[in-house]
Amino acid sequence: MEIKEKLYPAIVAVGYNRPGSLQRLLNSIGNANYNYSNVTLVISLDRSEIFDKVLSVAEAFQWNYGRKEIRTFEERQGLRKHILQCGDLSEQYGAVIIFEDDIVVSPEFYNYTVEALEFYKKEERVAGIALYSHKYNGYAQKLFEPVHNGYDTYMGQFSVTWGQCWSANQWRSFKEWYCANNQIELKPQRNVPLAVTQWPETSWGKYFVYYIVNQDKYYVMPYEALATCFSDVGEHVQASDTLHQVPLLQAKRVYRFPDFDEAEKYDIFFESITIKRCFEADISKNLNVDLFGLKNRIYDKRYLLSVEKKPFFSLKTYGMVMRPKELNVIYNVEGKDIYLYDTSQSIKQNKKGNIKSQIYYDSWGSDWKTALQFGVFEFWKKIKRKFCFR
Repeated sequence: MEIKEKLYPAIVAVGYNRPGSLQRLLNSIGNANYNYSNVTLVISLDRSEIFDKVLSVAEAFQWNYGRKEIRTFEERQGLRKHILQCGDLSEQYGAVIIFEDDIVVSPEFYNYTVEALEFYKKEERVAGIALYSHKYNGYAQKLFEPVHNGYDTYMGQFSVTWGQCWSANQWRSFKEWYCANNQIELKPQRNVPLAVTQWPETSWGKYFVYYIVNQDKYYVMPYEALATCFSDVGEHVQASDTLHQVPLLQAKRVYRFPDFDEAEKYDIFFESITIKRCFEADISKNLNVDLFGLKNRIYDKRYLLSVEKKPFFSLKTYGMVMRPKELNVIYNVEGKDIYLYDTSQSIKQNKKGNIKSQIYYDSWGSDWKTALQFGVFEFWKKIKRKFCFR
């Protein structure tokens, strides 16, 4: 269905049993800049043992930019069901921006979202608008930085649960898939990280990952975050940390959005899809990219670009000096840290490799003690992966 009018999404703040977290989220929403009037704020509260305390925070919050609505439930919904019902509000409002209560937003979050929705409203390959910007690949437990091509956004098949927007059309597409698949066990598959299958059944994001991967859709990802995560102790977090804190955009700006085909693209493993353009057509069409070393035993394509030593003939090697890793291939950096393999030609595996340079690269040039600890940690991950399905 074609969207003719500009969408002004409702803001949905999701609360359960963390009144302090909800207050912090609402304060950041209330202090944001709005270039538009009559912005609807929905505060959706699930039932908990301290429901009255959470409700009092919602009732006391003053909203100066439009209508405020408080949604409550007679019985506990659980996180997955609660978020799904919040997504359904997109039918009523045309689009929704959803924040769980451990999120804090940039002053420019709403203005960015309206503009991004407008630019991509006819692009069916876009599954939603992300406000969070990943700086860490949790599957590989390493830092992540996308290649920057001059625009303000790129495309990622990531899990985005820390600030996201869906238009009614985008949400409807997901719900149709979800209703057809939510009774089916989400079994491990090669094109989804193993860790995703181990997320609890209360996770709605688990289903959205399978949806975007299997339907070949993407989130619009900002290079500079419009939302960040406090990882407060809660249903899915046992101990608070700052691992997922990212810098928030503070200043107003005129955004430059790339057309879908011009945008940098990353798959669910945080691997560049766009890097395939660096190779000849026959390699590009038959290439697996595995610079984080997560796609263990995925040899379903003839060529493989990997940081690991494999029992295949190496067509070319690259150093690992520039950041992000893709630039070493783009700039043809000399070295023997990244390998372009032809998996149709098996050879006796050379297990030595240049482990030292990889450890120092991933530990960001730390002192030798830190690098040694990092190396032991990496070795342990490899042992675990050897006995796990990938």
